Amino acid sequence: MKIRFCGVGGQGIVKAAYIFGNAAVIDGYNVVQTRTYGSAYRGMLSKSDVIISKK
Repeated sequence: MKIRFCGVGGQGIVKAAYIFGNAAVIDGYNVVQTRTYGSAYRGMLSKSDVIISKK
């Protein structure tokens, strides 16, 4: 399963993906998370991909 969280910086996109990924790990899934964000300023593009697998 692949899930993408996206929005603008300052909305907690990366943190939300991190929490979601950790919940999947606790349930026994394998998880990979990537994150991409613009400069350190709020309002720039931010996204985080979470890949979840039982394999």
